[in-house]
Amino acid sequence: LLEGLNPDDTVAAYVAYRTPLYGSGQSLAMGYAGAVQSHGLPLRTRQNQLNELMSGGPEWAKDAQEMGVKWIVWNDNNGLRLTEAWAAGGWKEEKIEGAWHLWGKSR
Repeated sequence: LLEGLNPDDTVAAYVAYRTPLYGSGQSLAMGYAGAVQSHGLPLRTRQNQLNELMSGGPEWAKDAQEMGVKWIVWNDNNGLRLTEAWAAGGWKEEKIEGAWHLWGKSR
């Protein structure tokens, strides 16, 4: 799904311990929360921003910009489909592999 992306481009995704995204070499907006907190990094603000983005909340586009997000990875198992919110913000679905979807900012 991430093949061909610049590894320095930041990807937003809900990640869990041992997610395959960790082995991809791709920069993530936020890694596993337990690891972030154990390294003394600010967790609450980043987690709130990621939740806002991934839920299509009112400030999602601002949070994506502040985190430098260029791509969103979405899994159908995450629940709600937010295609309308992201599409209205100028993002489009670039790739689909099974239940996984890659969204990018329209150029």
